[in-house]
Amino acid sequence: MNWVLLRTTLYRTRVMLGLCLLLVLAFEWFYVHVAMVIRERVGILSILGALPQGLLKVIGAEQIDLTSPLGILSFGYMHPLPWVALLTWIIGRASDGVAGDIERGTMDLLLAQPVRRIKVILTHLLVICTGVLLIGLTMWLGTYLGMRTFVDPDEQFSVWPFWRAVGSIFWIGWCVAGYSFFFSSLDRYRWRAVASAAAFTFAQELLNVIGSFWADAEWIRRLSISGNCELQR
Repeated sequence: MNWVLLRTTLYRTRVMLGLCLLLVLAFEWFYVHVAMVIRERVGILSILGALPQGLLKVIGAEQIDLTSPLGILSFGYMHPLPWVALLTWIIGRASDGVAGDIERGTMDLLLAQPVRRIKVILTHLLVICTGVLLIGLTMWLGTYLGMRTFVDPDEQFSVWPFWRAVGSIFWIGWCVAGYSFFFSSLDRYRWRAVASAAAFTFAQELLNVIGSFWADAEWIRRLSISGNCELQR
């Protein structure tokens, strides 16, 4: 591992990673308050009862105990907002790994140095995986802080079961980073690599939605990453 290249990459991405961490921390922290209000005053079952069956399958409501506080809080890990932050980090960094350096003209300068190409790629992968792990841990930390902030001490419960969600987030992020790097290696312009990875991610989610709403085509869900790695489990 080239530690100079690693430090440079981490320094260059510190602002983007910091903003993503701040966003998911604030969201998961405040979502605990929202979830407790819904549970006590509105009733989550009355809300979900008005939703289409296919949409319930997409969000995994069929596999969650909606009468428990943990079941309600688990929706915070499937909300689009933290996933937008996560995908922004992964696709943004992976697209910069190859296409970004080529577009800026720094790839020729970098490879002219005594640095193996595999180390350049591994450095970007390590930075991406570190960010994904930090984002997952920050989501869990937001839930923990929200529990301490918004829930009465005699009603608080353990949030340790959400550690499994952190593991699922990491593996999904690893998969997204893999195909994002693939698209980055096919182009010399970063914006096209970002567009290709984002379009592929959207197509994956579209397959998941189609398989959820169309019973005869439920097998299509297995063609998507989210359909195979169901976070609600």
